[in-house]
Amino acid sequence: MPCQEEFIHEIYRVSMKRITIKDIARLAGVSISTVSRALHDHPDLSSDIIQKIKSIADEQHYIPNTTALNLKSKNSKLIALIVPEISMFYIPEIIKAVSELSLKNGYRLLILSSDENSDKEIENIKISIQSGVEGILVSLCNNSRIQDHIQSLLDLGISLVLFDKTVDHPMVDTVTIQDELVAHEAIQFLSDHQCNPILCVLGNPGLSITQARKRGIEQFAQKKSDLDIQFCFANNSFEAKHNTKKFLQSNQSINGLFLMSDEILLGVSELFRQSSSVSGIRQVITISEGWLPNLIEFPLHFYVQSGKEMAHSALDLLFQKIKSSQENLSAQHRIIPLELRKNSFCDLDEV
Repeated sequence: MPCQEEFIHEIYRVSMKRITIKDIARLAGVSISTVSRALHDHPDLSSDIIQKIKSIADEQHYIPNTTALNLKSKNSKLIALIVPEISMFYIPEIIKAVSELSLKNGYRLLILSSDENSDKEIENIKISIQSGVEGILVSLCNNSRIQDHIQSLLDLGISLVLFDKTVDHPMVDTVTIQDELVAHEAIQFLSDHQCNPILCVLGNPGLSITQARKRGIEQFAQKKSDLDIQFCFANNSFEAKHNTKKFLQSNQSINGLFLMSDEILLGVSELFRQSSSVSGIRQVITISEGWLPNLIEFPLHFYVQSGKEMAHSALDLLFQKIKSSQENLSAQHRIIPLELRKNSFCDLDEV
C-alpha cells in the first residue's frame, strides 16, 4: 500500500488522468460490478477478493467519482479544519467559531484531529482531499511534515491557511499572534519586577511558534547583559511539570517564570500547590486563552489569546482564497494583538 506522502504527491496527477472502476476491474480480472461491491465491503464477496481489489485501488491512487468531480469543479461548499488535538485549551473556541462562520457563509465543515501525530496529520490531509474540500485550515501538530506537501495541495487548487502553529511558506497565508513581541514584553515585565534569573518554559522547539517566542526573549536579553535567562522545553503538560520541577531543583536562584501556553501552565501549575517547589518565585507570566489563569491559586499575569478572533481571521483569509479567481496570490500574514491581564490572586498578593 502506498504511504501517505506518495498519495499526496501523486493525487494531482491522478486527478487529471483519473483511474476508473473499469481500469481496476481490468487489472483485477473481475467485473465492474464486483469492483463496485468490493469497494463498498459487500458481504457477498470474500475478504480475499475485497482486499485484492482495494489493494489495486490504493496502488493506482483511485479517487471515488464524487471526489474527482469535486476536485474538478472546486465547488463542493466544504472546508476542512485540522487541529493538533481536541483539548480543553483554545481548540474548542476555535472549532465553535469556525463552525458558526462556515455555516453563515453556506459552507459545510469537516473537523479532523491529528492527535499530535504527524502521520495522522498527513492522513487528515488525504481525507480532506478525498472529501473534495475547497479549502483547509490547519493548526500544525508537533513534528509536522506538512511543509513537504504544501505545493501538492496548491497544485490541486485547494486553498490553505495555517493558524497558531505554522511553518513559513511563500504561498501560504498564516494567522498568528505577535509571538516575538509578546515574549519580548513578557520578559521585560519579569525584569521590571526584579526577576533574575528567569526560566522560560517553551513548547516543541521545532515549531515556528516556539522559535518566534524564543527569538523575542533573546532579543530582550541582548539589551540586558546582566539578565540570566534559562530555557527548557516540553511537548505536553506532563513534560512541562517534570522538566520545570527538575530545572528549579537544580537552579534554586530562579525567581521568575515565563510559561509559553495554557498547556505548559497546566503542567507547571501542579508545582504551585507544592510551595517548596516555587518558594523563590516572585512573578509568573504566561500566554493564555484566558480562563485557566483564573483557576490557578497562585499570582500570575497573562496575555489573552482569543481563539474566536484567530478563527475569524483565518477563515476570512480562506474564503478570500477560495473566492478569488486569481491563482498564485501572494501570501498574507495576519497578527492578532494580545492584552495583558492578571488573575485574582495578584490582588490578594498585593494586599
